[in-house]
Amino acid sequence: MNKFLFFFSGLFFFLFRISNAADVARLEKKTISVGTGSVIQANDEVEISYTLWINDKKIETKKNFRLKLEEKKIIPGLYQAIVGSKKGDKIIFNVPPELGYGARAEGEVPPNSNLKYELEIK
Repeated sequence: MNKFLFFFSGLFFFLFRISNAADVARLEKKTISVGTGSVIQANDEVEISYTLWINDKKIETKKNFRLKLEEKKIIPGLYQAIVGSKKGDKIIFNVPPELGYGARAEGEVPPNSNLKYELEIK
Protein backbone atom coordinates (compact mmCIF):
# COMPACT_ATOMS: atom_id res chain seq x y z
CA MET A 1 0.00 0.00 0.00
CA ASN A 2 2.78 2.47 0.92
CA LYS A 3 4.63 1.77 -2.37
CA PHE A 4 1.36 2.39 -4.23
CA LEU A 5 0.85 5.79 -2.53
CA PHE A 6 4.50 6.72 -3.00
CA PHE A 7 4.27 5.98 -6.73
CA PHE A 8 1.15 8.10 -7.24
CA SER A 9 2.40 10.98 -5.12
CA GLY A 10 5.61 10.96 -7.20
CA LEU A 11 3.60 10.84 -10.43
CA PHE A 12 1.42 13.75 -9.25
CA PHE A 13 4.52 15.82 -8.41
CA PHE A 14 6.06 15.04 -11.84
CA LEU A 15 2.88 16.08 -13.69
CA PHE A 16 2.56 19.20 -11.56
CA ARG A 17 6.17 20.19 -12.41
CA ILE A 18 5.53 19.69 -16.15
CA SER A 19 2.32 21.73 -16.09
CA ASN A 20 4.15 24.61 -14.40
CA ALA A 21 7.29 24.56 -16.59
CA ALA A 22 6.50 28.00 -18.07
CA ASP A 23 6.21 29.43 -14.56
CA VAL A 24 9.71 28.18 -13.69
CA ALA A 25 11.42 29.31 -16.92
CA ARG A 26 13.28 32.59 -16.67
CA LEU A 27 13.26 35.44 -19.13
CA GLU A 28 16.65 37.13 -19.62
CA LYS A 29 16.00 40.82 -20.25
CA LYS A 30 18.33 43.81 -20.54
CA THR A 31 17.18 47.41 -20.95
CA ILE A 32 19.58 49.20 -23.29
CA SER A 33 17.76 52.54 -23.27
CA VAL A 34 15.21 53.67 -20.67
CA GLY A 35 12.12 55.39 -21.98
CA THR A 36 10.34 58.33 -20.40
CA GLY A 37 6.78 57.23 -21.12
CA SER A 38 4.21 55.50 -18.97
CA VAL A 39 4.63 51.96 -17.66
CA ILE A 40 3.04 49.36 -19.92
CA GLN A 41 0.18 47.42 -18.31
CA ALA A 42 -1.58 44.18 -19.22
CA ASN A 43 -4.15 44.66 -22.02
CA ASP A 44 -2.52 47.89 -23.23
CA GLU A 45 -2.08 48.31 -26.95
CA VAL A 46 1.49 49.24 -27.84
CA GLU A 47 3.43 50.04 -30.96
CA ILE A 48 6.74 48.21 -31.24
CA SER A 49 9.60 47.75 -33.64
CA TYR A 50 11.62 44.58 -33.26
CA THR A 51 14.16 42.21 -34.72
CA LEU A 52 13.98 38.49 -33.96
CA TRP A 53 16.98 36.13 -34.06
CA ILE A 54 17.19 32.36 -33.72
CA ASN A 55 20.67 30.85 -33.33
CA ASP A 56 22.28 34.18 -34.32
CA LYS A 57 20.31 34.23 -37.57
CA LYS A 58 18.04 37.21 -38.17
CA ILE A 59 14.57 35.82 -38.87
CA GLU A 60 12.31 38.85 -38.91
CA THR A 61 12.28 42.63 -38.54
CA LYS A 62 9.07 44.60 -38.10
CA LYS A 63 8.66 48.34 -37.72
CA ASN A 64 5.75 50.16 -36.11
CA PHE A 65 3.84 46.96 -35.34
CA ARG A 66 0.74 47.37 -33.16
CA LEU A 67 0.23 44.74 -30.48
CA LYS A 68 -2.49 44.22 -27.86
CA LEU A 69 -0.94 42.76 -24.71
CA GLU A 70 -3.38 39.97 -23.97
CA GLU A 71 -1.65 37.28 -21.93
CA LYS A 72 -3.21 34.30 -23.72
CA LYS A 73 -2.83 35.75 -27.25
CA ILE A 74 0.96 36.21 -27.47
CA ILE A 75 3.88 34.08 -26.35
CA PRO A 76 4.54 34.39 -22.60
CA GLY A 77 8.11 35.64 -23.07
CA LEU A 78 7.02 38.57 -25.23
CA TYR A 79 4.23 39.41 -22.79
CA GLN A 80 6.59 39.27 -19.76
CA ALA A 81 9.22 41.41 -21.47
CA ILE A 82 6.86 44.23 -22.45
CA VAL A 83 4.49 44.43 -19.47
CA GLY A 84 6.21 46.55 -16.83
CA SER A 85 8.52 48.26 -19.34
CA LYS A 86 8.08 51.93 -20.23
CA LYS A 87 7.07 53.52 -23.48
CA GLY A 88 10.32 54.46 -25.18
CA ASP A 89 12.30 51.57 -23.69
CA LYS A 90 14.69 49.65 -25.92
CA ILE A 91 15.20 46.13 -24.63
CA ILE A 92 16.98 42.95 -25.60
CA PHE A 93 15.67 39.67 -24.23
CA ASN A 94 16.09 35.95 -24.66
CA VAL A 95 13.02 33.74 -24.60
CA PRO A 96 13.53 30.07 -23.70
CA PRO A 97 11.29 27.52 -25.50
CA GLU A 98 9.05 27.21 -22.42
CA LEU A 99 8.13 30.90 -22.75
CA GLY A 100 8.10 30.86 -26.56
CA TYR A 101 6.53 28.37 -28.94
CA GLY A 102 7.67 25.28 -27.03
CA ALA A 103 7.68 22.02 -28.98
CA ARG A 104 5.66 23.37 -31.91
CA ALA A 105 7.02 25.04 -35.03
CA GLU A 106 5.66 28.47 -35.94
CA GLY A 107 6.49 29.84 -39.39
CA GLU A 108 10.29 30.03 -39.61
CA VAL A 109 10.65 29.19 -35.92
CA PRO A 110 11.61 25.52 -35.39
CA PRO A 111 10.38 23.56 -32.36
CA ASN A 112 12.16 24.15 -29.02
CA SER A 113 13.83 27.35 -30.21
CA ASN A 114 15.49 29.96 -28.04
CA LEU A 115 14.36 33.36 -29.34
CA LYS A 116 16.29 36.62 -29.05
CA TYR A 117 14.45 39.91 -29.52
CA GLU A 118 15.72 43.45 -29.79
CA LEU A 119 12.63 45.58 -29.28
CA GLU A 120 11.68 49.24 -29.00
CA ILE A 121 8.39 50.28 -27.43
CA LYS A 122 7.09 53.41 -29.19
